[in-house]
Amino acid sequence: MSWLKRLFIWFRDLNQRKNSDRPATRKRIIEEPPVVYSRIAIVTTPPKGNQLDRQTIYCVVNRQRMKWSIMPCPCGCGDSITLSLQGIHKPHWSLSQTESLRPTLYPSVWRDVGCFSHFWVRDGRVFWCADTGSPPVSSKF
Repeated sequence: MSWLKRLFIWFRDLNQRKNSDRPATRKRIIEEPPVVYSRIAIVTTPPKGNQLDRQTIYCVVNRQRMKWSIMPCPCGCGDSITLSLQGIHKPHWSLSQTESLRPTLYPSVWRDVGCFSHFWVRDGRVFWCADTGSPPVSSKF
């Protein structure tokens, strides 16, 4: 047997021993949170706080431009959240609709009053951040 073939067999055996020493890998199942916002409603007049549907993010449109997003706070505190969708405002958010017709909001929302909720909305699902309930730190330059 040639030295090259012996070297190949040695590497193969070494690799098989490594793999047999490893514990069986467990599949990590990440459970998706439930859908909180199931649709986007396009409106020309902002709805009042008591008229908000809990499963809807409202997009206020004026002259075919998205201006504002209004939604009930997902924590259940009863407040409504208004976010600017206009690029000229700082900060501003981006609202889009997924293939399942559910809303995605970017970047995260961190309320600086009230419940201090901090969350992401992706495909209608609310992903809570670890610092929810803490007031955001304002950066002053």
